[in-house]
Amino acid sequence: MKRGIMTFLTALLVTAGSLILSGSALLFSNEALQRRALTSLRSPAVTVVCFGTAAAWFLWDLFHLSEAELTHYRYFIFGGFLLLVVLTFTYVREFLAVRGLAILALLAAAVLLDSAYIQAASTARLFFVTFVYVMILTALYLGTVPFRLRDFLEWLFAQKRRRHLLGSLMTFYGLVLAAMACTDM
Repeated sequence: MKRGIMTFLTALLVTAGSLILSGSALLFSNEALQRRALTSLRSPAVTVVCFGTAAAWFLWDLFHLSEAELTHYRYFIFGGFLLLVVLTFTYVREFLAVRGLAILALLAAAVLLDSAYIQAASTARLFFVTFVYVMILTALYLGTVPFRLRDFLEWLFAQKRRRHLLGSLMTFYGLVLAAMACTDM
């Protein structure tokens, strides 16, 4: 993987913006958002977008391996994973959107952590990589047992205060990251 795809400041701001937008959506959500969130877990359109994007990103990275990374077997590995993607779309449709989202989170985490690599030790870097590692653990868990996301969303939307608490925490953490990006750099 190439170094320097994203600067640390850009990664901080993108992560902060994502947290603020997601947290605000939870804070100001209604029943329509709840229904949409629960139905999207098994939606064929969301599956194509999430898993298709994840597969394309992974295959792109695989095709662009460096000389030292199995370059002699690149086409066989690429073909094998492409076949695996097609078979997965054909035979494993249950919660494939969640699995695709988990793969996207893992691929994004690699880019985010790469941006923090060899940065001076700072509070912003600590808060940033802590969030990314939590994201990695969550993605690994949900990739293994994707139906747990449905259970979590049902639990979250069962009471308004749960949704507001999580939305507030996400928004606050995003604001903290944004403030650190502006002051700690």
